[in-house]
Amino acid sequence: WEFRLLMTILERNTSLLTLNLSRKNLDDRCAEKIAVMLTNNKKLRRLELEGNFFGPASCKEFAKAVKSNNTLRYLDLENNNLTDHGKDTQSIHELFIALQSNTMLISLNLSNNHFTSEIGAYIVEMLRKNKTIILFEFFDNKDFEDRPTGPERKDDESKFKSKGLYINQIETIKELLKENNDAYMKMRTDEWNERKRMTNNYEDNLQTKVELEARKF
Repeated sequence: WEFRLLMTILERNTSLLTLNLSRKNLDDRCAEKIAVMLTNNKKLRRLELEGNFFGPASCKEFAKAVKSNNTLRYLDLENNNLTDHGKDTQSIHELFIALQSNTMLISLNLSNNHFTSEIGAYIVEMLRKNKTIILFEFFDNKDFEDRPTGPERKDDESKFKSKGLYINQIETIKELLKENNDAYMKMRTDEWNERKRMTNNYEDNLQTKVELEARKF
């Protein structure tokens, strides 16, 4: 009840910029309330949700949120179970599809959520279209499954098969993030130069005004 009340209050928040709900034993039902809050909240910039119990159903809720939210810049979902130990890849795919058109989020942490190479392909697809995310953490996502024990398994093969992202997927993700970061830094530099130009123009105009006023005397 208290959590639901908090989310309702935050829907109308006009001052809070950062919210840390890490390791609060939140589950999929809480994710639904968070998504509604993010849909209506126009102020929050950073949301930390690390170490909770969000599963595949939560991905669908967060997908709804990032489609409509226009202020959130940092989202941390590290150390949850968004893929049900790699068994559900479609729910998180909905999140990545939603992120393709999001233009506000610059930092996303999805480390330790049991990603497979299939999910790696979704990430690459997302970053080819999303040009805003410059920091994307996806560490500690390697998972393992038992290899078959019958004659189809070679003697020199390990008992376990890695289910993590492929090396080429990781390299592509890094390249795409670098492209985004380079574009972001250029935009910030252009903004700084424009502000400097406007300041210089203001000072020049002010100096001219002072000189004209001095001539009157």
